[in-house]
Amino acid sequence: MNKAISILILLVAMTGQPASALSECSSTAECPQHHVQSQGTGRCDQNDGRVIERLIDADVASWTQYRDDVWTLARVFRDDGGRTAFLSNGVPEAMARIRADRPLERWFDVVVVSCEVGVAKPDPVIFQMCLTHLGVEPSHALFVDDRIENIEGAARLGLRTFHFIGADAVSRLVRSVRSLSA
Repeated sequence: MNKAISILILLVAMTGQPASALSECSSTAECPQHHVQSQGTGRCDQNDGRVIERLIDADVASWTQYRDDVWTLARVFRDDGGRTAFLSNGVPEAMARIRADRPLERWFDVVVVSCEVGVAKPDPVIFQMCLTHLGVEPSHALFVDDRIENIEGAARLGLRTFHFIGADAVSRLVRSVRSLSA
Protein backbone atom coordinates (compact mmCIF):
# COMPACT_ATOMS: atom_id res chain seq x y z
CA MET A 1 0.00 0.00 0.00
CA ASN A 2 1.31 3.42 -0.96
CA LYS A 3 0.42 5.31 2.20
CA ALA A 4 1.29 8.63 0.56
CA ILE A 5 -1.88 8.40 -1.55
CA SER A 6 -5.20 9.43 -0.06
CA ILE A 7 -8.64 9.23 -1.59
CA LEU A 8 -11.39 11.78 -1.34
CA ILE A 9 -14.70 10.12 -2.06
CA LEU A 10 -17.81 12.14 -2.39
CA LEU A 11 -21.44 11.52 -1.64
CA VAL A 12 -22.44 10.56 -5.18
CA ALA A 13 -19.98 7.68 -5.32
CA MET A 14 -21.42 6.36 -2.07
CA THR A 15 -25.08 6.62 -3.07
CA GLY A 16 -27.14 6.05 -6.16
CA GLN A 17 -28.00 9.74 -6.60
CA PRO A 18 -26.24 11.82 -9.26
CA ALA A 19 -25.21 15.22 -7.94
CA SER A 20 -26.68 16.85 -11.02
CA ALA A 21 -30.18 16.01 -9.78
CA LEU A 22 -30.15 19.07 -7.54
CA SER A 23 -27.69 21.26 -9.42
CA GLU A 24 -29.94 24.32 -9.32
CA CYS A 25 -30.57 24.12 -5.57
CA SER A 26 -28.30 25.32 -2.82
CA SER A 27 -30.17 23.37 -0.15
CA THR A 28 -32.85 20.75 0.03
CA ALA A 29 -35.14 23.19 1.79
CA GLU A 30 -34.87 25.66 -1.09
CA CYS A 31 -35.16 23.07 -3.83
CA PRO A 32 -38.69 21.81 -3.13
CA GLN A 33 -39.93 25.37 -2.65
CA HIS A 34 -38.44 26.26 -6.06
CA HIS A 35 -40.17 23.28 -7.65
CA VAL A 36 -43.51 23.97 -5.99
CA GLN A 37 -43.45 27.57 -7.15
CA SER A 38 -42.32 26.69 -10.66
CA GLN A 39 -45.18 24.20 -11.03
CA GLY A 40 -47.95 26.52 -9.90
CA THR A 41 -48.83 30.14 -9.64
CA GLY A 42 -45.95 31.05 -7.34
CA ARG A 43 -48.37 31.49 -4.43
CA CYS A 44 -48.11 29.22 -1.41
CA ASP A 45 -51.03 27.86 0.57
CA GLN A 46 -51.34 25.59 3.60
CA ASN A 47 -50.94 22.42 1.52
CA ASP A 48 -47.55 23.53 0.22
CA GLY A 49 -45.87 22.75 3.55
CA ARG A 50 -46.92 19.10 3.26
CA VAL A 51 -45.84 18.98 -0.38
CA ILE A 52 -42.45 20.46 0.50
CA GLU A 53 -42.04 18.00 3.36
CA ARG A 54 -42.80 15.05 1.05
CA LEU A 55 -40.35 16.38 -1.56
CA ILE A 56 -37.62 16.72 1.07
CA ASP A 57 -38.30 13.16 2.29
CA ALA A 58 -38.13 11.82 -1.28
CA ASP A 59 -34.91 13.71 -1.92
CA VAL A 60 -33.28 12.39 1.26
CA ALA A 61 -34.41 8.85 0.42
CA SER A 62 -32.77 9.12 -3.01
CA TRP A 63 -29.45 10.12 -1.42
CA THR A 64 -29.52 7.18 0.98
CA GLN A 65 -29.62 4.34 -1.54
CA TYR A 66 -26.07 3.23 -0.79
CA ARG A 67 -23.51 1.67 -3.13
CA ASP A 68 -22.04 -0.82 -0.66
CA ASP A 69 -19.13 -1.74 -2.93
CA VAL A 70 -17.83 1.84 -2.81
CA TRP A 71 -18.21 2.00 0.97
CA THR A 72 -16.28 -1.27 1.17
CA LEU A 73 -13.57 0.13 -1.12
CA ALA A 74 -13.15 3.13 1.20
CA ARG A 75 -12.96 0.92 4.28
CA VAL A 76 -10.47 -1.53 2.75
CA PHE A 77 -8.29 1.33 1.50
CA ARG A 78 -8.29 2.85 4.97
CA ASP A 79 -7.73 -0.49 6.72
CA ASP A 80 -4.68 -1.02 4.47
CA GLY A 81 -3.15 2.23 5.72
CA GLY A 82 -4.56 4.78 3.27
CA ARG A 83 -6.17 8.02 4.39
CA THR A 84 -9.74 8.70 3.32
CA ALA A 85 -12.00 11.73 3.25
CA PHE A 86 -15.68 12.30 2.64
CA LEU A 87 -16.05 15.63 0.83
CA SER A 88 -19.63 16.53 0.00
CA ASN A 89 -21.94 19.33 -1.03
CA GLY A 90 -24.66 17.41 0.80
CA VAL A 91 -27.53 19.31 2.36
CA PRO A 92 -28.38 19.12 6.09
CA GLU A 93 -31.37 16.80 5.73
CA ALA A 94 -29.47 14.24 3.64
CA MET A 95 -26.37 14.41 5.81
CA ALA A 96 -28.42 13.82 8.97
CA ARG A 97 -29.87 10.64 7.48
CA ILE A 98 -26.52 9.43 6.15
CA ARG A 99 -24.87 9.99 9.53
CA ALA A 100 -27.70 8.16 11.28
CA ASP A 101 -27.39 5.21 8.89
CA ARG A 102 -23.60 5.08 8.69
CA PRO A 103 -21.25 6.73 11.16
CA LEU A 104 -18.88 8.29 8.65
CA GLU A 105 -15.87 8.09 10.96
CA ARG A 106 -15.86 4.30 10.52
CA TRP A 107 -14.96 4.77 6.85
CA PHE A 108 -13.24 8.15 6.71
CA ASP A 109 -10.43 9.94 8.49
CA VAL A 110 -11.86 13.33 7.52
CA VAL A 111 -15.43 14.47 6.84
CA VAL A 112 -16.01 17.86 5.20
CA VAL A 113 -19.55 18.88 4.24
CA SER A 114 -20.23 22.18 2.50
CA CYS A 115 -23.33 23.10 4.51
CA GLU A 116 -21.27 22.73 7.68
CA VAL A 117 -18.20 24.71 6.57
CA GLY A 118 -19.85 27.44 4.48
CA VAL A 119 -18.09 26.75 1.19
CA ALA A 120 -18.90 24.27 -1.58
CA LYS A 121 -17.16 22.43 -4.40
CA PRO A 122 -15.73 23.51 -6.78
CA ASP A 123 -14.41 26.39 -4.63
CA PRO A 124 -10.70 25.68 -4.04
CA VAL A 125 -11.10 26.58 -0.35
CA ILE A 126 -13.08 23.41 0.40
CA PHE A 127 -10.55 21.19 -1.35
CA GLN A 128 -7.69 22.83 0.55
CA MET A 129 -9.60 22.49 3.82
CA CYS A 130 -10.05 18.78 3.21
CA LEU A 131 -6.40 18.28 2.21
CA THR A 132 -5.21 20.19 5.28
CA HIS A 133 -7.30 18.00 7.58
CA LEU A 134 -5.99 14.90 5.79
CA GLY A 135 -2.43 16.17 6.05
CA VAL A 136 -1.57 15.43 2.41
CA GLU A 137 -0.41 17.39 -0.61
CA PRO A 138 -2.78 17.64 -3.59
CA SER A 139 -0.61 15.41 -5.79
CA HIS A 140 -0.94 12.64 -3.19
CA ALA A 141 -4.74 12.59 -3.25
CA LEU A 142 -7.33 11.11 -5.59
CA PHE A 143 -10.56 13.10 -5.84
CA VAL A 144 -13.69 11.26 -7.03
CA ASP A 145 -16.75 13.12 -8.33
CA ASP A 146 -19.42 12.90 -11.03
CA ARG A 147 -19.57 16.63 -11.79
CA ILE A 148 -17.03 17.86 -14.30
CA GLU A 149 -16.81 21.32 -12.71
CA ASN A 150 -15.73 19.70 -9.43
CA ILE A 151 -13.22 17.47 -11.22
CA GLU A 152 -11.78 20.49 -13.03
CA GLY A 153 -11.63 22.50 -9.80
CA ALA A 154 -9.75 19.73 -8.02
CA ALA A 155 -7.39 19.23 -10.96
CA ARG A 156 -6.52 22.95 -10.97
CA LEU A 157 -5.18 22.48 -7.43
CA GLY A 158 -3.09 19.51 -8.51
CA LEU A 159 -5.27 16.68 -7.20
CA ARG A 160 -5.47 13.44 -9.14
CA THR A 161 -9.06 13.00 -10.28
CA PHE A 162 -11.52 10.28 -11.18
CA HIS A 163 -14.69 11.23 -13.07
CA PHE A 164 -17.37 8.96 -11.57
CA ILE A 165 -19.77 8.52 -14.50
CA GLY A 166 -21.13 5.62 -16.50
CA ALA A 167 -22.42 2.16 -15.73
CA ASP A 168 -18.87 0.92 -15.16
CA ALA A 169 -17.86 3.74 -12.79
CA VAL A 170 -17.55 1.51 -9.72
CA SER A 171 -15.40 -1.12 -11.44
CA ARG A 172 -13.18 1.59 -12.97
CA LEU A 173 -12.83 3.25 -9.56
CA VAL A 174 -11.83 -0.05 -7.95
CA ARG A 175 -9.16 -0.57 -10.63
CA SER A 176 -7.94 3.01 -10.22
CA VAL A 177 -7.61 2.71 -6.44
CA ARG A 178 -5.88 -0.67 -6.76
CA SER A 179 -3.36 0.83 -9.18
CA LEU A 180 -2.55 3.50 -6.59
CA SER A 181 -1.92 0.82 -4.00
CA ALA A 182 0.46 -1.22 -6.18
